[in-house]
Amino acid sequence: MTGFTGTDMTVAIYDSADNVSFAPMGSPMTFAQTTAAQTTQRISISNASTVRRYVALVVTTVAGFSLATFAVSLTKNVTTVVF
Repeated sequence: MTGFTGTDMTVAIYDSADNVSFAPMGSPMTFAQTTAAQTTQRISISNASTVRRYVALVVTTVAGFSLATFAVSLTKNVTTVVF
């Protein structure tokens, strides 16, 4: 999140096999609610999880926002990584 004006927003990752019917991906892949800019978050699911062909971001708000500038990077690892 590099820019944010408003009260709150939540970003979730959805996926779809047909680019029509989207559903929450994984367990679900939802970032914590954001209330300010300059935040970084990392979420993950099991490397055995299915990621369908089409991916979309769904942004929701409780009290509203007027500006949000952010980036999401999605990487599928086929090998288990231990930190």
